[in-house]
Amino acid sequence: MKKTEIEITKPSYSLTAKIFHWSFVVLFSYGISKQIENINQLEDLALLRFEISFALLFILFLVIRFIYMTRTQRSSLPPSAPKAQKNFGKVSSLWHVYWDDFHSIFWTVNWVFVLAWLERWYNNRRYSCMA
Repeated sequence: MKKTEIEITKPSYSLTAKIFHWSFVVLFSYGISKQIENINQLEDLALLRFEISFALLFILFLVIRFIYMTRTQRSSLPPSAPKAQKNFGKVSSLWHVYWDDFHSIFWTVNWVFVLAWLERWYNNRRYSCMA
């Protein structure tokens, strides 16, 4: 039997890619540490504006990072891989990013606003009945 040697190389990421990665970690950690404890805190308009601004900047950061990484990084598949396998890898990777990242963020932000609106509506309704 003939032994074949497989060369495994670690991908080298650019300084920009590393900055994007660690900036994401820092921003995400900051967002988790500064999360609100009670939905009533969002009645403070300054805090609500800050939360919305932070969420929008975070999403913008993710979009820029995604565009940068898709344009600069190579596939981990070997060059000899069939074209169909490479195309499937691209499609499944894009689906993963859409479904897990952007889709999750979109629905999380929407549910926060829906729940805040429902709570405000309920409180207004409850207090208007007491008058």
